[in-house]
Amino acid sequence: MKKSFWARVLLILTLCLSFALPGFCLKIPTITYEEFQLGPIKPGTALTAVVAEFGQPDRQSSFLHKSYGKKLKGVTYLYNNGLSVSALPTRIKGGSTVISVACTRSGLATPSGFEVGKPFSLVTDKYGPADQIPKEALATAQKLEAAQGYSFYIYTYGPSVMSFKVDPAGLIQELDWMMGA
Repeated sequence: MKKSFWARVLLILTLCLSFALPGFCLKIPTITYEEFQLGPIKPGTALTAVVAEFGQPDRQSSFLHKSYGKKLKGVTYLYNNGLSVSALPTRIKGGSTVISVACTRSGLATPSGFEVGKPFSLVTDKYGPADQIPKEALATAQKLEAAQGYSFYIYTYGPSVMSFKVDPAGLIQELDWMMGA
C-alpha cells in the first residue's frame, strides 16, 4: 500500500514538473558552433597563425580575463583594416589562442557566408529571429549608433556569443564572436 502511494505521488510530481518546466525556460536564439569562424580565424586558432595570415597588428592592447579564479593577461591585436583579434595564453610557453574576433570590413565571412556588407536577412533566414540588444544595455558608443538607426543583434551557442551590428538598410556593418568560458 505504501509503495503504491509513493509511486502515485512520484508520478503526479513528475507530471506537474514536466508541465511547469517549459514555462520557466527562456528561448534564446542559437547559432551553430561552425559559424564561429571568420575567414581562417576560428576559436583556438594560434595567434601566430593570425600574424602569419594578416601580418603584424597596427596596435595591440592587453586585457585581464578572470577564469576559474585565475587572472589571465590576454592580448588584443588591432588592424587598421577593421579586424580585431583577442587571445589568451596557453600552457605552451609564449603561445596564445584566439577567443574573440570583431570585424568591420568585408572579405572575412563565416562558413555560411555572413559578412560585413551582406544582408542580415541571410542570418535570420538560416537561424531565425535574433534577440535585439536593448538600448539601455549598449555601450555609450553603441547608444549613439543606435540613435542613428543602427541595431545590435545577438545569437548564442552555449556561453559563446555572436553579435551583429546592422545598419538602417538591413546590412551587416560589424560581426563579432566571443567564446564563453
